[in-house]
Amino acid sequence: MIRTVSMKLFCLVACAVFLAGMAWAQIPDDVYFVSYYSGANANNGQDAVVRIDNPGVANGATICADIYVFDADEEMLDCCGCTVSPDDLRLLSVNRNLTAHAANGTKPTTGVIKIVSAQPNPNGSVTCDPTGGATIHGGFKDNIVPTPDIRAWGTHLQSPFTDKGQSNVVTTEEEFQDSTLVQDELNGLQNTCFGIYTLGSGKGICTCGSGH
Repeated sequence: MIRTVSMKLFCLVACAVFLAGMAWAQIPDDVYFVSYYSGANANNGQDAVVRIDNPGVANGATICADIYVFDADEEMLDCCGCTVSPDDLRLLSVNRNLTAHAANGTKPTTGVIKIVSAQPNPNGSVTCDPTGGATIHGGFKDNIVPTPDIRAWGTHLQSPFTDKGQSNVVTTEEEFQDSTLVQDELNGLQNTCFGIYTLGSGKGICTCGSGH
């Protein structure tokens, strides 16, 4: 009897671990990229940029860069979905494209930018829908399918320093950091973005700059 109970317990634990592994494996690596912005909407109009490339590994297909912009208080202020065709270089201004239409009406100076590399998920006239296909009456669909390929770099405006009586801002650049994406985080990004889109008036919707 004890052996039978032990075997059942072992099977339950093994099955739970197996199913958890399957759930974890649903989202591949190399799909979630994070960086920061600093000195935005300040420093006499000086601007930082984000560059996004599709190297074309994913069967030479156009993919989506779903972008989510947060302020220093961890509040999502803007989101948008941008198409990136193979070998394209998309260029986005932090001031004009990513933070100009903050959902709370206040343009941020520092914060975090998150990018999900994903398959196109058309919604009406939109090819890349960062809300995950949600509709006001249909509820959350969470239909973003993360797909590896996007590469991104960002410039940063560092704290100004004074040299010979003039204020100067140092600009640095680095690649976005590859991070682990779990389903709860992905759902949260989609659903929060949907909440921003329902505000209307174009607030909280970033734009995709130049590129295709």
